Amino acid sequence: MLDAENVYWPNWDSGQVQTGSKAAGGQVTTLASAQSGPDGIAVDDLYVYWPNGGTGEIRRIAKAGGNPQTLVSNESAPVSIAVDSAAAFWVATTTGVVRKVNKGGGSYAYDVSTGPAGSEETAIGLDATYVYWSAGGASGQVLRALKTGGGAYPLATGQLYPGRLAVDDAGIYWVNKGGGEVSKMRKDGTELRVLADGFDYPSAIAVDATTVYWTVRNSGQIMKMPK
Repeated sequence: MLDAENVYWPNWDSGQVQTGSKAAGGQVTTLASAQSGPDGIAVDDLYVYWPNGGTGEIRRIAKAGGNPQTLVSNESAPVSIAVDSAAAFWVATTTGVVRKVNKGGGSYAYDVSTGPAGSEETAIGLDATYVYWSAGGASGQVLRALKTGGGAYPLATGQLYPGRLAVDDAGIYWVNKGGGEVSKMRKDGTELRVLADGFDYPSAIAVDATTVYWTVRNSGQIMKMPK
């Protein structure tokens, strides 16, 4: 995850949330340690947010450092996270429920929508109106629902282990880990196409104004191509 100056990432194995300058050779700073399975990260102007899948917490810490704050606890295997101006959103993988909590905390989370439960990996993204997420395994889906709540609408079905996704004004981009593909469609579910394929476990994905970037876990590559 990026802001104007820095890159932010979770380290699931070490239980750390870290940051470093976007400039080459920048120093790595650990913002939080001793976290239990941090999986996914989001940032706003002031804070860094992440889910602790091992302890069921949604947490944040000031970009400037300090002590982590728990926004909500006792969640069901939360993974991935996205934030807007008011709330943090995540997916509870064991139940398939998309949840949100006010960024100011309050220790109470709300159900937004429900998709397939028991996903091996899932991801979430937002725009001004909708929340988008991937779910499922060999018969995976990319879904959307209103951020204010309501039913889940499948935009793409028959995806082979869909994983991380990214959202911009033009569409939704995601990786199919099982199929080795990077795919794209419009946000209404039309014009679905495979941008690239033949990769051994594509994992993370990001977009900017002109380019799609993704990582390939089993080869250690970082790839890019025009949108």
